[in-house]
Amino acid sequence: MILKRELMSTNDELVLGCVNNSRVHQKALYDKFSTNMFSLLYRMLNDRELANDALQDAFITIFQSVAELQNTERLAGWIRTIVVRTAIQKTRELSRISFDNNAEITEVVMPDDNFTAIQLDEAIRSLPKGNRLVFMLVEVEGYKHREVAEMLNISEGTSKSQLNYAKKLLRQILKEYEKDYASKK
Repeated sequence: MILKRELMSTNDELVLGCVNNSRVHQKALYDKFSTNMFSLLYRMLNDRELANDALQDAFITIFQSVAELQNTERLAGWIRTIVVRTAIQKTRELSRISFDNNAEITEVVMPDDNFTAIQLDEAIRSLPKGNRLVFMLVEVEGYKHREVAEMLNISEGTSKSQLNYAKKLLRQILKEYEKDYASKK
């Protein structure tokens, strides 16, 4: 049994098993990546049920197209790309992605570290949908503005301005957390 676990831990073995429709290998692949991918989807979609649906859709796509993966060393990135594209598709299915630059932003001050990871996650999820997607894709996932523009069907300039606006909103939200922290001292 230990030998079987060691074999399944390699990307080559996981991919080969999934190509051969092995339920054991599919479950192992799902178990290996599902938690991180759900977290990514939840931050992008800001809805647990929608994130769960997107996760299932993404893994269906992954299992259906795993034979096309040519380099198993890139398995994690390949899965992440499918998950991100699934999130974007889910967003498009529900409604158009809107980009809003109309919220009033007063003084922008970079807060100190008096906020938690949970508060940061909440702040990101509170961003307007379009701003949140651009922020997640560029700052968290590391996509270039050119790639984000292509995925979201917007211009590079729009991607850049939405990222800038998202950062301003985040600073404003985190500044509120800082005020709350200071008032509780």
